[in-house]
Amino acid sequence: MRTLHSVFLSGIKRSVEMLTKPYFVRLVKNAYNCRHSAEHKKIMTRARKWYGLEQVSPPGRFFSRWFMDFIIQAQYDIFASQMMPCFELGLSEIGVGNLKIRCSTGDINSSIVYLLGYSDNITFFHLYRIFALQNTVAVDVGANLGMHTLVLSDCVMRGTVFSFEPRRSVYARLIDNLNVNGITNVVASDKALGDSVGESRLHSEQNDFNIGKARMGDQGNQVVDVTTLDHALQDPPSTVSLIKIDTEGCELQVLRGAASVMAEHRPVIVCEFSPLTYSLGQLKGLIPYPAHYFRIPYNRHEKLEPMQDGSDHPCDILILPEEKLTKEVWDKLDPSCNSRLNLFPSCAL
Repeated sequence: MRTLHSVFLSGIKRSVEMLTKPYFVRLVKNAYNCRHSAEHKKIMTRARKWYGLEQVSPPGRFFSRWFMDFIIQAQYDIFASQMMPCFELGLSEIGVGNLKIRCSTGDINSSIVYLLGYSDNITFFHLYRIFALQNTVAVDVGANLGMHTLVLSDCVMRGTVFSFEPRRSVYARLIDNLNVNGITNVVASDKALGDSVGESRLHSEQNDFNIGKARMGDQGNQVVDVTTLDHALQDPPSTVSLIKIDTEGCELQVLRGAASVMAEHRPVIVCEFSPLTYSLGQLKGLIPYPAHYFRIPYNRHEKLEPMQDGSDHPCDILILPEEKLTKEVWDKLDPSCNSRLNLFPSCAL
């Protein structure tokens, strides 16, 4: 139940948002139109404080969070009202090495990378540096534009990444981003993953600003081929060290179709948790080995937290086989260790 204090803050925030909406819309439009303009630099500076890439006081962190919430809402408002035509923003680095993606004002997924100067998935990238081991296999299920695939590719080096993205228009952009970065160790597929081999339907809106919200279902507007991870990785070239799953509520089907791979390789799993669709207990019941379950922090101000049974808040989960939680690993999971893991080298303004 929401407290009186949270209700009061929400009301204040809505009022501030309405009063400042023209300012933030203008800020985003100017940043779109001119890379590294004063407006763009202002957003990037505030974003670094919001995400924890710079030291900031608690009041400064609170203000930065509101600021970035208003920036994101302004992006949605600009897109929905067609205040300006959609156009390409060029290549932007995602915050790991020199990896970059092609950005557009036509979707939140890439335009936010352009505005921030990095991807807000860096807490995931930190985990990949630890658990996607060199010369192994990593899997990206629900790859979207390929940011996670790119980082996994860099982590496994001479290993292989198997990347799955069934939405055809997004898959084409995934392939483009792989080519832009000269990536050669990724096997990309436009098949969906599930618990059986066959066909299904994928529902997506042509004018979605968030292009990662496509869902499998009978009312889908695109017929897609479906396979299982066990079928796709019948003879993997090496050990499967990590599986990342983001399938908008279909995570359990993917896990059911990966039973053999999980049992044989005992991989670390990074998985979206959708409590409106299934419980944490149901998810745990599909993992064939003893494991620790942690909520992945959204930014560097937060800590990795153990998941509690009965949790009903959507989040992303780190599923860590018990034997892999050593003291050395736990030390690396501390965000203060990011500097020695070679993260954020390209985030300097």
